[in-house]
Amino acid sequence: MIPFVFKGIIWLAGLLLGDRDGKITGVGIPSVQFIIFCIFGVLAAKQMICIFTRKKIIANIALSLISLLSILFICESITGILLYFKNRKTSLLFWEGTYYTERFVQAYPVLGFRPAASKTVNLALRKGNKYIYNACYTTDSLRRRICPVSQYAYKYAIFFGCSYTFGEGVNNEETLPWLFGKKDTSFRTYNYGFGRYGPHQMLALLETNQLQNEVKGDNGFAVYTFINNHVNRAICDMSTFAWAAEGPCYQNENRHLVYKGSFRNTRPWRYTLFNILSQSNIFNYFSINIPFRLSDKDFEFIAEIILAASKEYSRQFGNDNFFVLLYPGTDMRILPFLQKNGLKVLDYSSLFRPSDAVYHIPDDVHPTAAAYKRIAKKLAVDIKQKM
Repeated sequence: MIPFVFKGIIWLAGLLLGDRDGKITGVGIPSVQFIIFCIFGVLAAKQMICIFTRKKIIANIALSLISLLSILFICESITGILLYFKNRKTSLLFWEGTYYTERFVQAYPVLGFRPAASKTVNLALRKGNKYIYNACYTTDSLRRRICPVSQYAYKYAIFFGCSYTFGEGVNNEETLPWLFGKKDTSFRTYNYGFGRYGPHQMLALLETNQLQNEVKGDNGFAVYTFINNHVNRAICDMSTFAWAAEGPCYQNENRHLVYKGSFRNTRPWRYTLFNILSQSNIFNYFSINIPFRLSDKDFEFIAEIILAASKEYSRQFGNDNFFVLLYPGTDMRILPFLQKNGLKVLDYSSLFRPSDAVYHIPDDVHPTAAAYKRIAKKLAVDIKQKM
């Protein structure tokens, strides 16, 4: 009874102060609060029954839980208001374009999602009435972002990674694979990166055994660009689960990585817990993540995924020219685990400061064309020395 009364009060307040959408002047009442209040109602009813039946111990326990839940509910409400004002700073940012209207991102069982084939779309980021960028994305028939094809190219260069490889926020000719192909025309470049990918998608993609039929060239190399958030994605923590849950889940069984399906299907209880907690104002306002801190085991696990991908590459392409590029600003806790596994590392962690305005898109974290140019220039020199 009490939860329904509370919902009625919220609706009435919304009627008087808002638009009857479950919000009071724009402050949302998330499901976590309703869950708390439902439990509160059940315990209150339980306490009343216990009082009338003179079960004082159970009544005292119920009263203690009611008090605790009341405090939690108040904290949720206060942080909800604080979160509203905090989010007003980012509420002026809008993403728009045919990227959304033409369904550029498509579901795919093995990888979770992938880009559409043979598409040209635009994605624009707007702050108020001012456009920060309006980028053109074009994919080929194999869902790779297009790269230049030189008549002199006889080797291949495969690029793996996330949006930092795909080139979110920049045009086709401003991505790292494109710029590298322009620097060294002896290579034909292939962009297999995509937004929100991690090393587990790279491994899953290689395990399809399709790349050796899609890549042309007598000899070449593969480079995977690592950024810090890849660790979070590959373990599907709470900060990434909303979009990473459909991605490939790998588990270490007898020192071998085994594909178990998607995170959602492999860990349903964890997914449900994250889904509930992600609606908490407290968790959102203080940016609370689970796990609270990435451990050495998490970094070790990611290094194992990258190692498995490098072995798959070597098996299919007949060489060991697989490199791990550490993007500027990388958490160097990953380095000893990469070195322990004998992986070839291109340490660009100190090449420049990614926080510098020239190297990141305004109001965004993604690299600019200037950042890609610097990396492409250094990569072209390093590859000549190492191959």
